[in-house]
Amino acid sequence: MIVGGHTVVDQEPKYGLCVTGLIHPDRITPKANARPGDVLLLTKPLGTGIISTALKRGQVQAAHIDASTQSMLRLNKRAAELAQTLPHGSFHSATDITGYGLLGHGAEIARNSGVGLRIAAAALPLLPGALDYAQGGIAPGGLFRNKDFVEQNGYVRYRAAIDEGRKLLLFDPQTSGGLLFAVAPEAAAQLEAAFAAEALPIWRIGAVIAAPGIEIV
Repeated sequence: MIVGGHTVVDQEPKYGLCVTGLIHPDRITPKANARPGDVLLLTKPLGTGIISTALKRGQVQAAHIDASTQSMLRLNKRAAELAQTLPHGSFHSATDITGYGLLGHGAEIARNSGVGLRIAAAALPLLPGALDYAQGGIAPGGLFRNKDFVEQNGYVRYRAAIDEGRKLLLFDPQTSGGLLFAVAPEAAAQLEAAFAAEALPIWRIGAVIAAPGIEIV
C-alpha cells in the first residue's frame, strides 16, 4: 500500500524519501468517522508557509523564522501517542495539516465522514508574525490553489467578518504542521489535560456539525 505523495514543480532542487512500516488494523485512526458534536483540536499553530515565503523574499524577522523552525522541529509522535490513550471509541478521526492547509485537510475528514466542520477563526493558533505577513500580501502560491479548490461550489461558508489575512492562513500550506483531531466531547478535556501535563500545546478550534461543508465563524 502506498499512502500520500506530492508533485512539486519549482526551481529549487528537492530530494524525496519513502517510509514503510506495519500497523495493526485496530490502531489505525482514519480520515473519516468524525461525528456531529465532536470537538476539533489542533496541536500546532499555523503559518509556516507564509513565514517561509517571507524568508524567501528577504522580509522575515529573525524571531519569527526561529519560532516557525522550532514548531517544525517538534515531532507529532507524542501528540499521536496521547490521543491513542483516550477511552475506546472516543478518538474518532485525525489528519496531519501539511500541504493542503487546515481547510484542505479538514475537508478530507468532513467529506469522508459525511459531515461538516465549524471552525472559530479567532480560536486558531498562529505563529508569531504570520498574520502580519499575510495582511501584507506575503503568501505562497500553493495557498491560493488550496483556497480556490476548497472554496469551490460554496463549500466554505464565512459566517462572520474575518480579516483577509486570517482567512489566508486557513489555507496556508504547512511544512511539518500539527495534527487535527476529532474526538468525542466527553473526551476532549481529558486529552487537553494529558497535553497540559506534558507541557504540550493543543487548541480547541471548533466542532463537527451535521451539515456538509465548512463554516468559519
